[in-house]
Amino acid sequence: MVDKKKKIKFPKFILILNGPSCAGKTTVRREFTSKYGRIFAPKGDVIKWMISDYEGSKDRAKVVNMVGGLIEGAIKEGFSVVHDWSITDIQRVELKSLAVKYKLAFIEVNIEADFETISDRFDVRIEEARNGAKISMTDPFVMRGFYDEYMKSKDNSLPTFDSRKDSAEQIVKKIISLIRSS
Repeated sequence: MVDKKKKIKFPKFILILNGPSCAGKTTVRREFTSKYGRIFAPKGDVIKWMISDYEGSKDRAKVVNMVGGLIEGAIKEGFSVVHDWSITDIQRVELKSLAVKYKLAFIEVNIEADFETISDRFDVRIEEARNGAKISMTDPFVMRGFYDEYMKSKDNSLPTFDSRKDSAEQIVKKIISLIRSS
């Protein structure tokens, strides 16, 4: 059901939410899209679940390309973009190019939490999956590997928000300030 309340509008943008699984990126995205209108939030997991015989190593690049095409189409239709799915360096360059091409603000932030918090959130997701929720990762060792890789490769120059300390609503307010000042 669509909320008919008037949503706050501001300049068009592309926002990338970086962070490990269970850091709070999706929660921030949901908070963002619940308050602000004309947001396109592509989910790579949804697309990969649409491929009947998806194979991660073989199909990941194809899914990334499909998401990129959807993003440009959404921008052409007047939407801003909130991207909270893992992003490659090539995709980051492509999104920055789209921001320049369509004269959009480009904002990239990190959403993080310590590993103990992330592990606890992961356990909750596993329990939700046992009750029928669809999740893309169920192996705690894989999750730990992704966390370690993120921590090793993250861009420390980006604004970083700790989802243990700030609520999604507080983080969204801070991101809005970044968008307005860009």
